[in-house]
Amino acid sequence: MILTTTQAQAAYNAMAELNNVGAALTAFVGSAEVDTRDGVRVVLRDKPNGLRCFDVENYADQAAFAAAYGLK
Repeated sequence: MILTTTQAQAAYNAMAELNNVGAALTAFVGSAEVDTRDGVRVVLRDKPNGLRCFDVENYADQAAFAAAYGLK
């Protein structure tokens, strides 16, 4: 898993709030980028603005992301 449970929970909480206004999330969490424009994609990069990608997690939707990280 790329994110810690705390990071994943914070990202998930932001996703939930943005859903209320029909918005998507693209944010850096440490050295990972979380994007919700098409499902949920978590990309680990060498630095927040770096181009090099080390690992990628793709989830069909926010529920799948939450289940993978054991979030409530």
